[in-house]
Amino acid sequence: MYKYITYLFFFCLIGFNACTGGDAKAEAIKAEDVLPGEWTLYQGLRNGKVASTLEGAYFIFGQDNTLKTNLQGEEASIPYELSSNMITTKGGGPMQAEYAITYLTTDSLEMTTKLMGHDFVLKLVKGTPSKEM
Repeated sequence: MYKYITYLFFFCLIGFNACTGGDAKAEAIKAEDVLPGEWTLYQGLRNGKVASTLEGAYFIFGQDNTLKTNLQGEEASIPYELSSNMITTKGGGPMQAEYAITYLTTDSLEMTTKLMGHDFVLKLVKGTPSKEM
């Protein structure tokens, strides 16, 4: 009998949690709404290892679909296209790339890409990061 009461208790607990869990009012974040603005790199990985050469990198996504970045050293301004969770830079050259958005909130962005034969993971925050980062 005790066994059945225990099962019933856990069943009710799970059912209650399913009904109240999560924020039903929360809306899905749309990349086109959150992406525009300045994003500053706080950690960059090249082939799975921290890449100190990426320190100070930034991305500025314009409302006009222009991306300004210093990812490869000097600032470059290139057109980009956003489709679902993929950012594709246009115009050819060394900055031509596809960035897959793997994580996005209103103030945090993580992207992966392949540049010059290397796999990159780019972790960014919106705006200028604090000194603690």
